[in-house]
Amino acid sequence: MIEKINYLVGPNGSGKTRALQKLCAENDGVFIPKQRPTPTVGQFDEEQTVRSIRKFKQISQSSPEQLAMSLLREKSKLRYTVFAILSKKLGRTFSVEIVERSQHFKITSGLDPNHYKEVTVPRYDLQGESSGLRELIVLLTLIHSGLSTKYFIDEPELSLHPEAQRFLKNEMIRLAEEQNCEFWLATHSPIFFSPESIDELKQATFYSDPQLPEGTKPDFDSLSPGQKNHLEKSLLRLDSEKWILVHSKAVIFCEGFRDKAIFKTVLNKVGIDLSRFDYSLVETGGKDDFSTLFLLCQAINKKSFYIGDLDCLIESKLLDKFDDNEIMKEELSGISPSIQDYITNNIKSPLGEIIEKLISIPEADFKARDPDSKFWNNISRIKTRTDNSKSLTLELINIFPEIAKVIVDDVGFTSKIDHLTASTIKAIEILQKVGFFIHKSGTLETYYKSESRSPKDEKKKISLFDDEYESLKTEPKEDIKTRYGELIAFIKSTLTSIYDEKVFIKDEMIKMLSKIQVIILESKPADVVTLEASSKYVSLKISDLFELENIVWTGIHYVLKGKSKTGFTPEFEFEIASNKGILDDEVIKFK
Repeated sequence: MIEKINYLVGPNGSGKTRALQKLCAENDGVFIPKQRPTPTVGQFDEEQTVRSIRKFKQISQSSPEQLAMSLLREKSKLRYTVFAILSKKLGRTFSVEIVERSQHFKITSGLDPNHYKEVTVPRYDLQGESSGLRELIVLLTLIHSGLSTKYFIDEPELSLHPEAQRFLKNEMIRLAEEQNCEFWLATHSPIFFSPESIDELKQATFYSDPQLPEGTKPDFDSLSPGQKNHLEKSLLRLDSEKWILVHSKAVIFCEGFRDKAIFKTVLNKVGIDLSRFDYSLVETGGKDDFSTLFLLCQAINKKSFYIGDLDCLIESKLLDKFDDNEIMKEELSGISPSIQDYITNNIKSPLGEIIEKLISIPEADFKARDPDSKFWNNISRIKTRTDNSKSLTLELINIFPEIAKVIVDDVGFTSKIDHLTASTIKAIEILQKVGFFIHKSGTLETYYKSESRSPKDEKKKISLFDDEYESLKTEPKEDIKTRYGELIAFIKSTLTSIYDEKVFIKDEMIKMLSKIQVIILESKPADVVTLEASSKYVSLKISDLFELENIVWTGIHYVLKGKSKTGFTPEFEFEIASNKGILDDEVIKFK
């Protein structure tokens, strides 16, 4: 009964909890918050437990653990159900026996089957057990209680390891099937939310902007029947790591784990923290999933970007997904009806002709024209005429166009090579504008210190990766910026934020300078030392933000100058005067 499990997903602060509370009120359900305070001593006498159960909707919102413990105390069948589930799950016996009906429990959790410990405080407790196990007990008790068939749970994954999360989700699915229960889950967990079908995707509401309190629902109407079918079949291939994308404001996809490791290291060295923008970097396991993930991001309105090898121009199934992109249409206006047509006519077609020409050149002539064997060492791969060999040839021509011209030794083919390289650069530039960055020199390995092109042998690729990964740890930042400059620039171009540090600092400074101005007009300090000694000035607690340079009085007017403390960024200086407004653009200047 997947349709009875509903998801609210998105980054922190996007409005999920508020929406969950509203949905609960509208559906008259039980709300279970992520803040779950532990009951205090004295809350489990007979009267209190009965009252907690009677007012279960209020108690679940303020203290779900108190409600759960009251239920376990009062309802023997529920105790049996919950502890039987846990005993089976964890392979050790859980049991509860009431010693004194008014207050005490006698418990064991199976850690020592010969030891039963009396709890001498008037509350239920599992001595020595983890917060995760406590969470399981609380949630299992509440969803099995029969108090409601509608449960609204904020972050059910709290304190639970991945397998426990899967177990709890499956328990919810079972209750939905057997007892017609419905669940609404506000979650950050790629385990709770890792849909395996379009129908399950439809059960999600996505939150990214707190100004849109209703969130957004997936829209599959924009997909063709063929695209829907492709997405449906591909969802099962997406592991939990890839589902991190739904909890981000935007996602950057790369092809493999080596790409991701290198990119993360490079970004870290040059000071780009994707988490500050709520962006995720996700490796797909290959270019084939680019197309699937594009359709998924399109359906859930998730901003997405892609980084791929040069062979994406030849092999990628993603290219035609940009046909409706307005930027793409504008870039190709008057040139070609689609990017795929442009690549076919201007890259694939001349590339095929050049490959046939290379293959036809006698061996002796080829070797003589290619003394460093840039192309000759790869001629056997070129002759296979596969997509992979075409991509390799395109890579070689892009890196060594002049050598290619010498080898073909034909004026007509010289112009074809020029046209091919120019068209390749043009296609890459266009695709980059719509969010698809392609390594113009080939693959990730062409950025490495030790390699000018991508090797064929997988062991060689791993060896090169190992060397590059270690090198990046000690290489100067400026050298890394030089080698990975184009990639870094692309990633920077994808990052969007409404935050402007200079605007933020200026706004904060204006508030502070206004207070300082009041202090000056009240106390009329003769110099900076006197002002800084003022108790009102000291109470502002701003000595580590900026320093005052001097204050000059001219009759009843004054001018106060200051600047940011050494090491504070962005650096600034300011000047306020009693005959000027604080909001004057000249008051605060940034260096």
